Amino acid sequence: MDSISIRFRAKKIPDDVADLLDFWSGGVSSGLNLLQVINFSVDEVNPVMRSSVEGLARRVKLGVSWRDAFDQWKVVKYCPEVNLIGVIVEENEKIGTDLSTALKRVARIIRTNQRIKRELDALTVQSRLTCLILIGVPPVLLAIINFFTPEYLEPLWYTIQGNVALIIAFLLQVIGVIMVNKLSKNKGLL
Repeated sequence: MDSISIRFRAKKIPDDVADLLDFWSGGVSSGLNLLQVINFSVDEVNPVMRSSVEGLARRVKLGVSWRDAFDQWKVVKYCPEVNLIGVIVEENEKIGTDLSTALKRVARIIRTNQRIKRELDALTVQSRLTCLILIGVPPVLLAIINFFTPEYLEPLWYTIQGNVALIIAFLLQVIGVIMVNKLSKNKGLL
């Protein structure tokens, strides 16, 4: 697979995990234990997730604790919320909580986190576009005005006050670009 399709697939993994958790939740609520549901889900998941789910089931069958099995699940690097599932399953075995509801809640958490990440990505793209506009519009506007009415801009080119105004405008533009870049890189400020 090329790197673009791998990155695209990696972005879809949390959504696939959320769908899988909903499937597992339904199976658990119908009376099956989680390992049985995981085994049934192997045939239901997409081919990319199949080997990962099979590996998870294999680890649990070999006696690895639920927490460790989910911590070692390949999906965890794309969807860190998976770590919650192992803790929830172990607690369920100890005190008998409602596993079906807990799995649905983790699926909801994953979907909410994905929505927030998409919104944050959109804000980052908007700030990059703002930066490009901030860089591009003034020179383009200056070139258009200079093309149609060059005498209008002659004071900018041929007087000391005009040169100072151009230098100040350039410096303000650089400061604006730096500020927008700082805001877009520090995602907490957006």
